Amino acid sequence: MEKDLVYIKEEYEKLINLDANSDGADRRRRGFDFERLLNRLFNLEQLEPRTGYRPLGVLSENKIVD
Repeated sequence: MEKDLVYIKEEYEKLINLDANSDGADRRRRGFDFERLLNRLFNLEQLEPRTGYRPLGVLSENKIVD
């Protein structure tokens, strides 16, 4: 568990250090990465998280792809 928490902290620190001049795609990717990080933390704490809702396709480079 300790190793998982260290990993989560390191990944979080990478996410909060996103360049202020990042484009929308990078910010969106950071949001998805943050969602996965929260999911991992919640699973670690046995909270049974659900992942975010995605419409019928997957968002890829500002486009919905089936």
